[in-house]
Amino acid sequence: MEDNYNNQDDRYRYYSSQSDDSRRSYGTSGYRYQPDTGRYESNGEQEMGVGKWLLTFLICMIPVVNIIMLIVWAVGSAPGNSARKNWARARLIWAVIMTVVSVLFGVLAWNVCYAVFDSVVSDGDTMLMGVSLLDGNDDSDAVTLPDTAEERAVVDDTPTGGDWQDLTFEFDDHYYTLPFAYEELAANGWILDDSDYDAKQGYVLNPRDTSASYLVTNSTYEDVTVFISFYNPSSEIKDITECEVYRFYYDSGRSYYEDDPTHYFPGMNVDIGPCIGMDKDTVLSYMGKCDDVYKSSGYSSYYYNSEDYSKSIDFDLYKKYGITSITITAYPY
Repeated sequence: MEDNYNNQDDRYRYYSSQSDDSRRSYGTSGYRYQPDTGRYESNGEQEMGVGKWLLTFLICMIPVVNIIMLIVWAVGSAPGNSARKNWARARLIWAVIMTVVSVLFGVLAWNVCYAVFDSVVSDGDTMLMGVSLLDGNDDSDAVTLPDTAEERAVVDDTPTGGDWQDLTFEFDDHYYTLPFAYEELAANGWILDDSDYDAKQGYVLNPRDTSASYLVTNSTYEDVTVFISFYNPSSEIKDITECEVYRFYYDSGRSYYEDDPTHYFPGMNVDIGPCIGMDKDTVLSYMGKCDDVYKSSGYSSYYYNSEDYSKSIDFDLYKKYGITSITITAYPY
């Protein structure tokens, strides 16, 4: 019996020794045993207190600085900050994800809004800019409205004969052929606007030089726009009023004043070409294929050139009002 007790004591001392060795061995790999208190302590790892977390959140509220500090915390190797490191990495990952999602959503929203707006303002037409060499068969059908007011000028949309490249046109019941002398317009009541042209000091052109466009007005018509450009074909310096008109632009204002019966405007009729108020089908039957067309909401602009590009004509055509403006040019070079 005594031998059995001795054997048990030996086994107890052996296992106790093994247990102590195991605890001491485990303490070297991550935790060490505290014989006095019985608590375990992390090697060099300290939890961040409430104050440090409050400071961290405050820094994250500062633009630009927050991104820089998140990167510093995410890649930093300072001891005791593993919690903040993982938190910073998670914040950066979410920031990247949300940025990508926001960009994709923004592009999608823009395309949807653009499609809706285009369908509303263009009544189903596709809005194009600078589309070249079209055959003129666009869908901006023009409708010539009848003149119901006695005081409104009658729009004559019957070509006068010839060809638009003859550069002959009827304007305000008078015929002109580019280039022509400014005196011809002045004799019919169309005078250079003093606010646009300083008549006192004069404005001269050098030989073979061209001018910018200048406004001419007529007391009979208050709400129309006429611009002319000058060319000096001589070998002498001349005042622009003594030079030739090589470009003529006329806007009837019909698209601005819509159906206002008091809006009074002169007609313009180009030989076998566009006339104020002419609808799309009619003008294209005379003009044929255009060289260029610009389509916008509610109207289209058509451009034509002669084969040698010495002459050009363009006009704006509205669905509702037909042709509202015409520009005709005889290039001097």
